[in-house]
Amino acid sequence: MSRTATLVNGFQQKLTVKPYLAWPLDQPRATFGTVAGFWNLQARMTHVLLPDNLKRGGESVISGIPDWTGLIFTTSDGHAYRPGVDQKAVTEFYQSLSTRNGLVHTNVTWAPTDGFQYQLNFTVLAHRSRPNVGVVRLDLSSNREVNCSVIDVLDGAGAVRARFNDKAFEAADNVIWTGVKPTGIDYKTAHVYSTVAYESSDAELLDHIDQTRKDATRSRWVSQNSSTIAQSWDLYLHDGQSLTLYKYVGIASDDAFPHATYETAMKSALDAKATGWNSLLEEHELAWDMMWESADIIIPGDNELQTSVRASLFHILSSLRSENEAGSGISDNSITVGGLSSDSYAGLVFWDADTTRLLPQAIENARFYNYSGALYPWTSGRFGNCTGTGVCKDYQYHLNTDIALAHWQYFQSTGDVCWLREKGWPVIKNVADMFAAYVVLNETSKEYETILLGEPDEFAYFKNNGAYTNAGIKTLLGDIGPAAANAINQAIPHNWSTIAKNIRIPIDHNNNITLGFDGMQGDWKVKQASVALMNYPLEYQISEEHARNDMAYYSSVNTADGPAMTWSIFAISEAQLQESGCAAYTYLLRSGEPYFRPPFYQFSETAIDNYENSDDFNPAFPFGLYPAFPFLTGAGGYLQIFTHGLTGMRSHLDYLFLDPTLPPQIPDGAIIKGELSVPADKAPANIRIGKQNPSHGDYKLFAGETLRIPTRRPDKNNPTTNGVINLALCKPVDVNTIVPETQEQRWVFGRYPASVVDGSNATVWQPLSPKRASVTINLGRKVNVTGMIVNWGSTPARSFTINGHKDDETTITSLLYNTDYVNISAPFNASDIYEVKIREGNTTVVQLPEVFEATRISLTIEGTQGEEQRLGATVAELILV
Repeated sequence: MSRTATLVNGFQQKLTVKPYLAWPLDQPRATFGTVAGFWNLQARMTHVLLPDNLKRGGESVISGIPDWTGLIFTTSDGHAYRPGVDQKAVTEFYQSLSTRNGLVHTNVTWAPTDGFQYQLNFTVLAHRSRPNVGVVRLDLSSNREVNCSVIDVLDGAGAVRARFNDKAFEAADNVIWTGVKPTGIDYKTAHVYSTVAYESSDAELLDHIDQTRKDATRSRWVSQNSSTIAQSWDLYLHDGQSLTLYKYVGIASDDAFPHATYETAMKSALDAKATGWNSLLEEHELAWDMMWESADIIIPGDNELQTSVRASLFHILSSLRSENEAGSGISDNSITVGGLSSDSYAGLVFWDADTTRLLPQAIENARFYNYSGALYPWTSGRFGNCTGTGVCKDYQYHLNTDIALAHWQYFQSTGDVCWLREKGWPVIKNVADMFAAYVVLNETSKEYETILLGEPDEFAYFKNNGAYTNAGIKTLLGDIGPAAANAINQAIPHNWSTIAKNIRIPIDHNNNITLGFDGMQGDWKVKQASVALMNYPLEYQISEEHARNDMAYYSSVNTADGPAMTWSIFAISEAQLQESGCAAYTYLLRSGEPYFRPPFYQFSETAIDNYENSDDFNPAFPFGLYPAFPFLTGAGGYLQIFTHGLTGMRSHLDYLFLDPTLPPQIPDGAIIKGELSVPADKAPANIRIGKQNPSHGDYKLFAGETLRIPTRRPDKNNPTTNGVINLALCKPVDVNTIVPETQEQRWVFGRYPASVVDGSNATVWQPLSPKRASVTINLGRKVNVTGMIVNWGSTPARSFTINGHKDDETTITSLLYNTDYVNISAPFNASDIYEVKIREGNTTVVQLPEVFEATRISLTIEGTQGEEQRLGATVAELILV
């Protein structure tokens, strides 16, 4: 999959990427650009979840606008540098995206014919502080005297799911403009307005250019889409002479600027032109600098981790605007799965990303199904109605509690009582009323139940009593709803507490594990985080021990390469729950590294992008669907590992909870930079430190005071098991897994070598093939090793060897143990396959004949006793004693 840069400022955005886009549109991926909220109205999509809903109104899919970045360079002998150019003629190509300020640089050396070489340097920005402005700069030169031309095009081919409205080639100011309407929507229009300036040290050249401008809409180099408009200039370049063109673009839609859409686009472009490139660039960079100054995540000493975090922050911030910005609707729309640069998932809004603007329609949805309150659809666009893809009933009801939770968390973070009364409470109250009407009392058990639903686990549809759904209802009716009512002196419905106390949460009490739904058995595979969401972000726990069991069990039964946000949830919960070890870092790696796509660290939805190759079958997409790209949901989850996992931060009405922790793999720490302000009338600030922290307890922080608390280090908590301390716990691991054909170190997605020492049997190392593979544990000093325990997890190797290294200065090793066959200590038992329990891993215990003084220990494995013979064995933990 090719990657190119995102051009973005939170209002309008553009991305180029291939190859394919699946549910619900089934279409090739293509260059796409739009403005926030520019959804259409169409009868249906290719894929429909509930055909009956097609009778109730159409779908709302994101529409594109004409591509505004186009500058085409042509030669007098019939060549053109434009999309689709012959790659053989491009002798040098360089492209970069600054995730600090969003500038995209593309530098090209183009030689379409022998002896002629052109240097084309493009710089593109979507202006951060001027949301309607985009700018393209082209610096061009030639190694020979040439006649050539430049075409400024607003390309209507980008206006997918939109229809032509109007366009013009204006006589003055080098202006062209075009306008489109979303298909099916007659009352909304987006205008794109372009004006060009140029500069050169050659005054004669500039005079010549002024006289050659013409309408190029019918040029053979320009798409003949009805929304396309173009203008061109003829140039005569001397050897080494340079010319710079500036294309200033204004973009506006009726959604954000309903009263003067065309005028807003026009004024934005002309004002930008009057301001000039240098001042615009200075404004733009300053706006980004101010954003980074106000909030940032800094990982000193780890460039790879730092780049991934900053890129994830950038890609999300790029699709957002400030709520205080001018413009009636510029920040009204929620963030979509792929942001503004993608029509993945049809540019729809999912889950808790719905906002207060759709509440009236949600109330209508509930009324249609004879419920009280409000019922939100699974997906929404312009309208929020129940559609063929945006199912409301008998589906993922949990999204309604997610929406209510998001509103409650906003109030917890801001303390804005006026907002709660006017915006938050109506949503929370209506969602709570809907669930109070939806649940059913079981007359036998006297428990309230939920019937026929889907869980966040998207394999679990048409189930009863989904654990996450019911825990959400319990939290909403028992905690969030009453607390919100009390905050604004509203009456609390009497049935809320009765339902909250008696709603069924399915649990296997024998093994102390939450069941995903009624009747779930041990052979059930999970697509993505579901029960895991109960601990975070819902903050629902039966007990910490129960939560640990849930994390360990569901980590082992989740599809290995499911959606990206899954492993972020495990990382956050592991950071909070782990008493010993460093598995939170293993999950951190797992939540990012398999999903990042070079070179700009954009998330893909899954670890595998291309399902045309049968070897790449992904059980998370059993129907052969392609994942979303980019996938901002994954980026958002990844960032929360740092903001909420490592800090332990949770907002509460009466206090801010913190429980900071770090794994040893981030030795220089992490800086989470932001501002938490407490109004004078609310001082002092109440801080609660988690009970595992040495300084646990409650604190009051007055103005001007500083609170320093120690960082918890579970890797240093190495409790004895039967009097034995694990000498290998969280020590550095070197990998010796080499694939001869590529010389790359390889392992199965998310199954990292560091797993063998992270203190968790739920994480494993698994080489990509059953060929010989090794890991070496660096103990950091000389220690006396008397034996080891290998927990193989579910798939033991055929054979293994353990070697010892006496010091770091020599490659000489001592053979400590080897065997040609690993005995199975926990053989497969068909009688308990359906039992939901944390399964005992196969283990090999080695007692050395004498003490070995080692600085490093190497484990080499070969072969596999698993059913999947093309993959290597698994190693959950190597314990040195």
